[in-house]
Amino acid sequence: MKSFVDFRNKLIENNRKEFGVQYDQLRKISYYRAAEAEDERLSLLESLHEKLKYEFNQTKPYAYSVSPGCRLCGAGEWSCLFINNRCNCHCFYCPVAQTNDRLPETQGLSFSTPEPYIAYLQRFGFKGASISGGEPLLSFDLTLDFITKIKRAFGDQIYLWLYTNGKLLTESMAGKMANAGLDEIRFDLSATSYNTRFLKKALRIIPHVTVEIPAIPEDFVKLKKVVRELEQLNVSFLNLHEMRLTPFNLNNMVNRNYTFRHGHKMTVLESEMTSLKILQFVLNNDLQLPVNYCSFHYKNHFQKAGFRRKFGEAVLEAGEEITANGYIRKIVIEANDNDLSGRMQHFSGNASSGELVPDHEGKRIIIKKALLGKMTFDNCKATINYFTVQLSDQPVENSTMIFPANGKPLYLKRLPTTSRIIVDEEIREDVFGLMNGRETEAVSYSDTLFSVALHEIPAKGMGDYY
Repeated sequence: MKSFVDFRNKLIENNRKEFGVQYDQLRKISYYRAAEAEDERLSLLESLHEKLKYEFNQTKPYAYSVSPGCRLCGAGEWSCLFINNRCNCHCFYCPVAQTNDRLPETQGLSFSTPEPYIAYLQRFGFKGASISGGEPLLSFDLTLDFITKIKRAFGDQIYLWLYTNGKLLTESMAGKMANAGLDEIRFDLSATSYNTRFLKKALRIIPHVTVEIPAIPEDFVKLKKVVRELEQLNVSFLNLHEMRLTPFNLNNMVNRNYTFRHGHKMTVLESEMTSLKILQFVLNNDLQLPVNYCSFHYKNHFQKAGFRRKFGEAVLEAGEEITANGYIRKIVIEANDNDLSGRMQHFSGNASSGELVPDHEGKRIIIKKALLGKMTFDNCKATINYFTVQLSDQPVENSTMIFPANGKPLYLKRLPTTSRIIVDEEIREDVFGLMNGRETEAVSYSDTLFSVALHEIPAKGMGDYY
């Protein structure tokens, strides 16, 4: 278990570094509380096993159905445009400051007008897009311009939704956005003390009206009442988010008696439990409101994997492949002699078209995973390199420029995510199995196999407690 424990300890250390001296103020989950929570969660899920549904490798539990937008998000087909950086609410859980105007942006790219953003969506083949804020209705004319032109460019080929707290919404605004083609509007009711009067202005005007809120533990009793009201109003979906701790909201969160769990980011244990209990409440009372739980564990793995895959495909080189977890994989055969043509002939007997190519320097052979399962190690070795892609609207060293039609130049840079992994005959079958989604106990004891598994296999099930 050493590799697994070392990985967890690294995440804990990263959590410690993020919060500095304030880390010690946090009420962190203990070993015994983690075990209790695991039992509690398992009991909740098992009590609903015939009713509860799952998406994305069982990382997203839900009741009845999820929004088309949520499905596109998990599949990596969604782009979120932050239209401004201002908000007219001051929610204690907000993860970032929302106080300064800035240009519409996504993934670190800014778009002052709709046209280059549309070119970006087209270039990378996104099937879903959303407009968020801060609060988009503070910039309503700009928001409406983006909605109008995106839907004019794509029509039904893109699913478009908007996030709002709803305080500024009027029926006239809702009508204009619906006429422009907006498919869904999502309300953060917790920002307005769960008052549905703003939401009602969009009902029967915008096709899908959704409530998307953080699962606030101390609001559990209120949430049960809200759920019944939302069902009566025929709201389309309820999305419950796990609360996340950030340096910005720490001072607001630390005195609320929450238990914080470690991971790629620190999250609120009680928030996950609240979400699962709301799912239990809905299903056990035969309420017909579709509810899904959107954990940080799910978002961190499936949203990020989707973006890695989307951008990785744009810079993929001959012989390389995208892993199931969204990384670029490059397998290289390095011989101990200089007979490249002989090596090519040796491997080509087992290779299908495109499974092996000489690299651009002509000194090595690049093979696809299928050939790794067939090869024998004869005076040579295989190495694996994994890459992800950094996206920028400014030129960076060793980047690839992409110029979408009617857009502005974008720059993609390949970044290695691990040192070169050496594959010998002893672990070849295990590595090949991981590349095909088969995991063994050996992964927990081998740093090499553990690293391969992280790059190859998507997350499965709910996140661990530690």
